Amino acid sequence: MDVLVTNIDPWGPENPHYQFFYYGRIDGLQEEFLADFGLLTSFGWADYDLILRKKVHQLDDLNRNKFRVKVGAFFGRPTAEDVKAGLANPFEHPTPAKPSLRDRIRARFGF
Repeated sequence: MDVLVTNIDPWGPENPHYQFFYYGRIDGLQEEFLADFGLLTSFGWADYDLILRKKVHQLDDLNRNKFRVKVGAFFGRPTAEDVKAGLANPFEHPTPAKPSLRDRIRARFGF
């Protein structure tokens, strides 16, 4: 079965189509649907009730969590520059020590 249609694990070895989440057919609508994470929009809280009234589909628990993981993988992927710099996983690097207050005062005032 096609990896796009099955919404495979984005952290697995196969090409998971990071940018898309496949919905398939939705009752009451024609065609098949998918979410394209590159075409997102946002709405203000003032529009929240209106948008909920227009909702035509809701994911089940399993697919809602697959969606959460796939959208997180899409937005959490490192840039090419970060990969090249060895920073794809920033948690592999120690956090630089913060200078003490005394050292910051000395640096600021030239003591």
